[in-house]
Amino acid sequence: GKGLSPEQFSFKAGDAMLFVTETRTTSQLCLLDERGRAYSFSTSAVPSGRGDGVPLSTLIELQEGAFPVGILSGDPDSVYLFAGDTGYGLTAPLKGLQSRQKAGKSFLTLDPGEKALPPMAVKDMRMLIAGATNGRLLAFDIAEVKHLPAGGRGVMLMMLEEGQRLSGMSVCSQLPPSVQVQTPKGPKNLKLKPEDWVKYTAKRARKGALLPDGAVFIGLA
Repeated sequence: GKGLSPEQFSFKAGDAMLFVTETRTTSQLCLLDERGRAYSFSTSAVPSGRGDGVPLSTLIELQEGAFPVGILSGDPDSVYLFAGDTGYGLTAPLKGLQSRQKAGKSFLTLDPGEKALPPMAVKDMRMLIAGATNGRLLAFDIAEVKHLPAGGRGVMLMMLEEGQRLSGMSVCSQLPPSVQVQTPKGPKNLKLKPEDWVKYTAKRARKGALLPDGAVFIGLA
C-alpha cells in the first residue's frame, strides 16, 4: 500500500510508532544508529500486511546498546544530511549507507559519547538551521556542508562552547516565520521576522546568536 495514514496503524501493548518510511519491495532500507553505524537490508524481507512484523535483529546485527535514529529508503542517489550532536556533519547519498554485511559498516565518525542526529533529506532545501543547548541559533547555506559519499567526520556545522551540544537541526527551502523552541516555561513557537534572521544568519562554523528569553531551538514550527 502507498499513501497509508500512520494513524491507522496499531501496536501491541507497550509499543509505539518510531519511524514511518514509504518504500517499494524492490528497494533497500537503510538504517543509521546513534553511534554512526549504517545497515541495509531488502524491503522484501519485511513482512507486508498487518501484524507485528519481525524484530530488526533478524534482519541486521545492530551493535549492542545502539538505538536507531533513522530508517531511510528511496533513490540511491538521493542526498541526506548527517550530523552528530557535537556540531559536525556532512551530506552523502543514500547508497553510501548500503552494506552487504548484517553487522553494517562505519559511516558517520563520532567522538566517544557523541550521538548521531536523525538524517534529513536535502533535495530542494537551501538553508540549514542549527541550535545549541546554550540558546544560540545559526542559519547558513546548506551548500557549505561538505559532500562525502562514503561518510566520515564531515565539517563543523556550528561552533559549540565546551560542554554544549546541538539542541536541534532542520533544513528548509527558505527561512521560516517561526521556529519551535524550549523555554523555561515550556515549549512554544517563536516568531522571527526577516530582520530577526539577519543576526542569526552567517557562514558555517560560527557560534550564531542568542535567542531571546532563554529559548533553545528544537526544530521547525
